[in-house]
Amino acid sequence: METTVLIIDDDMAIRESLAAYLEDRDYRVVLANDGKSGLKALEAERPDLALVDLSMPGVDGFEVLKRAGETMPDTPLIVVSGTGRISDTVRALHLGAWDYILKPIEDMSVVEHALGKALDRARLRRDNLRYQNQLEELVQARTAELEESNIRMRDLNARLRRLVEATSGLSSCFEIKQFGRRLLEEFAGNMAASGGSIYSVERNGLHLLHTLDPGHAAEIIPFPLPDRSILRRLLDQTAPLLINDIREYRDLAPSGWTGYRNGSTLAFPLLDETGKVSILLTLHNKYAPPFVEQDKEIGIILASHSRETLRAIRNFNALRESEKRFRDLTDLLPQIVCEVDTGGKFTYVNQNTSRMLGYAEGELEKGYAVLDVVAPEDHPAVRESMERILSGSGKWGNEYTARRKDGTRFPVVVYASPIILDGVGVGMRAIVIDITERKTAEAERERLIRAIEHVNESVVITDTQGNIEYKQRLYALYRLSARGGHRTESARPEKREA
Repeated sequence: METTVLIIDDDMAIRESLAAYLEDRDYRVVLANDGKSGLKALEAERPDLALVDLSMPGVDGFEVLKRAGETMPDTPLIVVSGTGRISDTVRALHLGAWDYILKPIEDMSVVEHALGKALDRARLRRDNLRYQNQLEELVQARTAELEESNIRMRDLNARLRRLVEATSGLSSCFEIKQFGRRLLEEFAGNMAASGGSIYSVERNGLHLLHTLDPGHAAEIIPFPLPDRSILRRLLDQTAPLLINDIREYRDLAPSGWTGYRNGSTLAFPLLDETGKVSILLTLHNKYAPPFVEQDKEIGIILASHSRETLRAIRNFNALRESEKRFRDLTDLLPQIVCEVDTGGKFTYVNQNTSRMLGYAEGELEKGYAVLDVVAPEDHPAVRESMERILSGSGKWGNEYTARRKDGTRFPVVVYASPIILDGVGVGMRAIVIDITERKTAEAERERLIRAIEHVNESVVITDTQGNIEYKQRLYALYRLSARGGHRTESARPEKREA
């Protein structure tokens, strides 16, 4: 059956390039050039999946996500946007986005991978819903004669409801450690496990995120893992593992400590978006009843839902790390580095900004603006320059007089450029350099030149040979002052008699 994909984007070039790529892969593509027509197409076409831009005139992508989530929550919606703000990503995911792809798209296979994953997830949700409905119908039809089955089905329904609640709780996690603890506790609670651990897969081995057995689980299990260990089997097979009775598997090797010697074990690998194992989770039950296939199926569903949250957490942390690197680098610079909004208020300053201007760390970002740190006589020029920069026609290297918090002043040169998002200027970035030393040197050169000119006017030359010597000495002194030299030499030659 043909798969229909709706593309909602106000950029015609992006719509057409996405459409051409998907049509080459046998997708049926429907196009909408804004949010309003996109909502109509969602209702009329009932596509299998939609790609939605966030920044569009009129009805934007956030409104599309909200309305579509209310009317067709099972339709996968993938955001394709050029905004890299963390707040936009989190807001889109909270409104029901299934995935988030950043523009520009350098590798179209990323889109195909995201589509395949979302469609698989949608099919799984439909299968789960269909399965649950069938179970509920079966319970209603056989209540009188299969009371015991009815009890089991009610228990299953309760577990599925708890599963939904668990995934909702996981979506609020933003740290990998927090996610690991919540996920392990949800698994253990759903499976009635008495012990267990969860590890992240890193380059040098497995790193413990959380454990229900303090003191038993190693903080780091280095690679290579023992050949016959449960964790090694999870990495190799990338599939859940159920062992009803550990005593029947005498060839099992412990992964990090002496290992369990009785009870049942249930273990799950969590895969990342590339299909590689990124999380390993193990549960142990020393007491009857042991884990059963139903526990394994419930765990597979929970693991599947957890993958999306894990991906969002890793993306969030990657963006946060990128921002931290930017801040660390700018804090190393000896100049002022800052960002302001369109009203001129500071939204970011490096550490040297506060130090040079005499403000406490973080103080400037609490409502101060550019005009607060510039001499009043320069305000008109600053306003004009900001308008030109935001419009894309401003020049670099403007000189102004900066004003510290205590009122003292110093000369600066400012290099600024606009911050453009979706073709609109939303602020400015600037580097500000203190040019006090340069101005002092220029003033000293001017003073020396004026001194030379004064000597030239006051000296009387009465001898041709003396006149030549006088000019040579003046020229040498002039060159010395132009180089910023500090050697002292009298500019006034001795008076010569003819």
